[in-house]
Amino acid sequence: MSDDLGFFFLLMSNGVLIGLMYSLIALGFVLVYKATDAINFAQGEFVMIAGFVVAVAITAYGAPLWLAVLVGLAGMIGFGFGLERVMLRKLIGRPVIAVVMATIGLAAILRGFGPMVWGAGTKSLALPIPEEPIILGPLFIPPIQLLGAAVSLLPAGTASPDAPPPSGFFADGLHHILIGADHVLFLVCLLLPVVLGRTGEHRSGRSLAWALVGLVSAFTVGHSITLGLAAWRLLSVPPSVIEPLIAATIALAAVDNLRPWLGKRRSLAALAFGLIHGFGFAGPLLEIELPPAAMAWALLQFNLGVEAGQLLVVMLALALLWPLRRHGIWARRTLAGGSLAAGVMALVWFGERVLDTRLLAL
Repeated sequence: MSDDLGFFFLLMSNGVLIGLMYSLIALGFVLVYKATDAINFAQGEFVMIAGFVVAVAITAYGAPLWLAVLVGLAGMIGFGFGLERVMLRKLIGRPVIAVVMATIGLAAILRGFGPMVWGAGTKSLALPIPEEPIILGPLFIPPIQLLGAAVSLLPAGTASPDAPPPSGFFADGLHHILIGADHVLFLVCLLLPVVLGRTGEHRSGRSLAWALVGLVSAFTVGHSITLGLAAWRLLSVPPSVIEPLIAATIALAAVDNLRPWLGKRRSLAALAFGLIHGFGFAGPLLEIELPPAAMAWALLQFNLGVEAGQLLVVMLALALLWPLRRHGIWARRTLAGGSLAAGVMALVWFGERVLDTRLLAL
């Protein structure tokens, strides 16, 4: 790969990750407006005050991080409630420009209040997130950016499985995979040995990147084929057959993690297992009747939504598993424990689906 092309991918990945984090700001504007009918330009200063509270709780009072975060959340909930009662509620119905100017003034007050009370010096937070970037080929990805990007995508999957998904086939595809615990667990099973490495195995960043791309691409090709066949009504397999098979794919992947039997055929297995999962993805598209052109467009959007959900799962798994790579014993325990838990869950699902009963709410 040329230096220019590598630099392009580096800039593109950083731009995407930072852009996703900025989307949280947009989400904050929307949530505040929906809750209060006021446009709040001081939300950044709210975060600053919360950061000051957490930092002071840790440095001045010796509180552990989890307790300091809880104190910060409780303090900001109380502060926000009081501010809504005292200020924002009185702005309801006022001209938009008045609300905007009031919140800009509030931002200026808070920007001066924090340093005045807690000092203007830099307050550092020792987060349980490694600072060393994740190196995947030409990409240098800070773990904090990866985690932030993953968090920014989580609202797409927070709806209840029984609630109707958002409108639009892209959102339907994203919603479908993020609420599908079996699909997510299968992806995690595929990623565990690649990211953590088996005993005596250590991959370089470039080798790891290609291994991840190969596995995820094989799974993507597999489920895209059967998703298209099922959506176009060219091939149909009843859910009573597909659902137990999906659970079986998770169990087989978990067994391979514990007692390798696929060897270099893992990508081929991911392709084959993807063919099974594709029928499971097709459910929402089987419920609608569309003209051929409209169905093609719907299928493309839905599949892109599924891929976006897959990307989120991969990003989140990388952010959580990567720090363990340096700690051999914890990497081995996580690989063994995670695979064993996934295998047990898969067997429970298999029994539920074969016997048509329900033991777990997943």
